Amino acid sequence: MLPARPILERMLSVAFLAIALPSLLLGQDPRMDRKVARAEKRFDNALTTRDRCYEDLLEEYNTCEKWLSDETLLGTPPPRPLLDWFKDSAVPESQYSAEQARILEGQEFFLFWNSELYKRSRAARAFSVAAKKLERSFHSLEKLRHPERYQKGFEKTPTGMALIPSGKYTLASAEGYLLGYPKFQKEREIQVSSFYLDKLEVTCSEFSRFLLAQPPALREEHLPSTWHWSSDGSPLFPDGHAGHPVTGISWSTAAQYAEWIGKRLPTENEWQVAATGFSQRRYPLGDLFDASKINCQAFGAGHVLPSKQFTEDSTPQGLLCMTGNVREWTSDLYEEPMGSDRAKPVRNAGSETMAVVKGGSWRDDPAKCQAHFRWLFPAMNTRLSYVGFRCAMDIR
Repeated sequence: MLPARPILERMLSVAFLAIALPSLLLGQDPRMDRKVARAEKRFDNALTTRDRCYEDLLEEYNTCEKWLSDETLLGTPPPRPLLDWFKDSAVPESQYSAEQARILEGQEFFLFWNSELYKRSRAARAFSVAAKKLERSFHSLEKLRHPERYQKGFEKTPTGMALIPSGKYTLASAEGYLLGYPKFQKEREIQVSSFYLDKLEVTCSEFSRFLLAQPPALREEHLPSTWHWSSDGSPLFPDGHAGHPVTGISWSTAAQYAEWIGKRLPTENEWQVAATGFSQRRYPLGDLFDASKINCQAFGAGHVLPSKQFTEDSTPQGLLCMTGNVREWTSDLYEEPMGSDRAKPVRNAGSETMAVVKGGSWRDDPAKCQAHFRWLFPAMNTRLSYVGFRCAMDIR
């Protein structure tokens, strides 16, 4: 499994500047105007709190790094996260000085912080809570600003989506990441309610609109790994990639985009149901694998391509490139407790949370392109060139 992007490195890249969102012109309804004003105030308060928590976190990070690297601090009490780590590691107090010199041998401090100290930091926990409140306040404001994106109940299937019918589906035993997931190791029957699923993965041009809608204080952490900013503050994706699936984004960013557009990520079961149908197809496009129809390892492109280029990599409902091109984030989150042989499903992503990824990609062989194959990657910081996502929507 690839290492997660350093947590503090991601934080340091965020522009923590206070902003004033423009007043929203929502007509002449004074009640709506008051709602908007309250939403703007909540956002401003959430931003102030998040920035204050970040400063506390940065101070704690720097204090821990200095204690480990500054010989003049030998013999002084360690900062709280380090003290908790010493206690959890059963290091006697008389050995603190020896450990002080040993810890940074062969590793940079930020790696030790990410793997050991971050989860023991009270400042990090406070920052995480404040950051989530800031995201929530932004989405609340967006729902007032663009209510049409969040409407439920449609007379016909929304443009660009396919209807996946309700029913009882039989799912084959899984392959791939299975240790700690016994229920996936055997065939199972599930009941699924009808839902809509995007026919294509989210493209770079679609994702750029999401970035532009973000206030500056939230924008940087969602920037894909190969993108840059122009001099006027616009996001720049690689030349010619407007119609390519967006990649290089974390699960948390994919989930934020889905909420912003008024949708959600599909569950693992929903993704597999859409890929296999009632007939239990081995691959989303059918039971036979044809590398000439799929952007997979054997196809030889060596990178992501526009999904519309592979019209034969399609399910009967017209869902393209579920067999190849890019793997896709799903909504399912797990944590794997120490000493337990079973993973625990969780609702919110944290520093140790794993997210399920489904589907094949441009780098995968036929076995890994099967609909029942599964991966798990860290939800918060994993940004890979072969993982994208598509969105789902409930029917109400």
